[in-house]
Amino acid sequence: MLSRGAATIATAHDDQSTRSGPRWPRRPLRRRTVIYIAIGVLAYTAGLIAKIPARTVFPENENLRIAGSVWGGEAVYGSVLTLQWRWAPLTSLANLAYSVDWRLSGGGTDLSGRASIGARGYHLSRVSGQANGTLLDALLPTLPLSCRFDAEVAIDKLVFGGGSDEARGRMRTSPMRCGGRGMSERGADLPAMSGSIALDRGVSSGLLTSLSSHLRMIEIRLARSGELTVSPTENALRLAPALAGLRLSTKLP
Repeated sequence: MLSRGAATIATAHDDQSTRSGPRWPRRPLRRRTVIYIAIGVLAYTAGLIAKIPARTVFPENENLRIAGSVWGGEAVYGSVLTLQWRWAPLTSLANLAYSVDWRLSGGGTDLSGRASIGARGYHLSRVSGQANGTLLDALLPTLPLSCRFDAEVAIDKLVFGGGSDEARGRMRTSPMRCGGRGMSERGADLPAMSGSIALDRGVSSGLLTSLSSHLRMIEIRLARSGELTVSPTENALRLAPALAGLRLSTKLP
């Protein structure tokens, strides 16, 4: 009787286990749910960002016209230079900063790269292309001189305005002719040059040397505060005395 009863109880227990079915682990389901929620939040956030007009973030002025949104748009400066950008959401998430892929063209300039703005300051990377004196005039309109030249530019990384600066880049120019206020009518002529920029003792510094004589011609310094300083060396002054006493200094955004 006991064995038969035990068998009956065991059979009933087995039937109940069969009806209830296997117990599946819940942890994968929870992880999957979290992933879906995160994707939904990111998509919603991206949709909100896409609708923000670019001119509310970067105000227009008499020389700057802006169209499009923070997601993608363009800005035209002085009817010569056109800056186009496209938001890079994955890069923005990875760097915890607003990041865009951009292209600057017009007036003989054609540059492209990636830019980020965040708590670490301004960050430029993967910059390459051609530039000329028109770009210098547009970006630094307060300079007391104007130079005519063509240049090949490659900037691997340039970080400033934050706590950790970094600079790696190269440039090569054609022969350069400069003229402007406070200079003689003859102006100043400099040879074709090449150089690089790197971080030195907390300051991003660059040096342009003559391609023919390898003499130092132009010194460039970019401080953490964003102050850009360009000055000729003694070698440059011997070739172009009109540059004597000239030291260009401006504050980048």
